[in-house]
Amino acid sequence: MMKFKVDFTRAGSSGGKNDGDKPILTLGTAKLKVDEENKTATFIVDKSKLPARPYSSEPEPITVGPEDPTDLRQVFQKVETTEGIINNVVKMFDALLAKGHEREAAEMHAQIDQGLMPEVVTYTGVMEEYAGAGKTVDVLKVYQRMLDYGINPNSYTYRVLIKALAEDPDSKFLEDAKKYLMEMTDVCLRPDVVAYTAVFKAFARREKAAEGRRFLEEMKGKGFVAEEKEVREVLKGRRGRLAKKVINLLFGK
Repeated sequence: MMKFKVDFTRAGSSGGKNDGDKPILTLGTAKLKVDEENKTATFIVDKSKLPARPYSSEPEPITVGPEDPTDLRQVFQKVETTEGIINNVVKMFDALLAKGHEREAAEMHAQIDQGLMPEVVTYTGVMEEYAGAGKTVDVLKVYQRMLDYGINPNSYTYRVLIKALAEDPDSKFLEDAKKYLMEMTDVCLRPDVVAYTAVFKAFARREKAAEGRRFLEEMKGKGFVAEEKEVREVLKGRRGRLAKKVINLLFGK
């Protein structure tokens, strides 16, 4: 997987010159300088060309309803900074470049290349902020708000949602994690390895191997196939009993 960093340029700077034999790929307002040898890439961003808002052509106030988190406006403002927008684009695009999500990556590229910032980038970024703060209920609220606004989640959105649900210590959220993982297959999205590994880690952590195996069979009935190499990469560095239980659950080893 390619690793990314962001290099913000000043207004008027194109950031588009080749650096030796390192190619440049244009991604909307950003230039992507790729170092194939070191498997790294740098987004060179001209701040002056970024849209004022990622989800609207004109600035609009963030309205907060009774079902929304009380600090939603402040979190949106944090995510919508120039650095916040680009960092979220980079994370999402990097994840969608993974095996099985190439179509979504191409669609995102096409939107940004037309100068349009996909609305899903902002909402997923807001969900990540709440997930990082351990506010799982608020992650769900933002996800519902996104759906209410007619914005479709992509595979990375599901990753953020399912991982937050599966990692919450309250076991009631595991049912929601299972529901949304199944939903990915229903909407013809390949289940994200980070997401489904988090779910089966939750089964293993709660000593619910039998329930995990039943759920795995349900998933297989919808065409799901777990990729052992990918799962081991996600579990890399975790050599304890939990990692072994996850592998045993998914692959019978």
